[in-house]
Amino acid sequence: MPLKVLTTINMVTRDDTAGKVYKMENYQLFASVNPGVWVDVSMTGRFYGPDDGYVDLTTPTPFRFDIAAAGVVAVTPSQGELVVTGGNGSKATLIALSNTDYRIDVDADGDGILEKQIPGKWADL
Repeated sequence: MPLKVLTTINMVTRDDTAGKVYKMENYQLFASVNPGVWVDVSMTGRFYGPDDGYVDLTTPTPFRFDIAAAGVVAVTPSQGELVVTGGNGSKATLIALSNTDYRIDVDADGDGILEKQIPGKWADL
């Protein structure tokens, strides 16, 4: 039976050199574990930066990290997606296509039409 873990974080940090404040509001991290098989990780929350405003994070599909026979959890997810939405409705979606590949879908103006699809390899990050 999978386990559920919930952590909630509200945090404010200040860069004294630049005089800027950054916030993490109502950030919640969830993990479901199927021992020896996989770990699913999902999150929600808001991040605020003084130069760019805020973004909201959600994971409509949790990131799945497979567990190898030796009990080692993979460092890259094999599936899942993270949606980052800006205050103006702009949106970027990080999609785990496999444990080697991902894609980022970008709707920069919030009209529901993708302006870009950017493929990539987890190993290149």
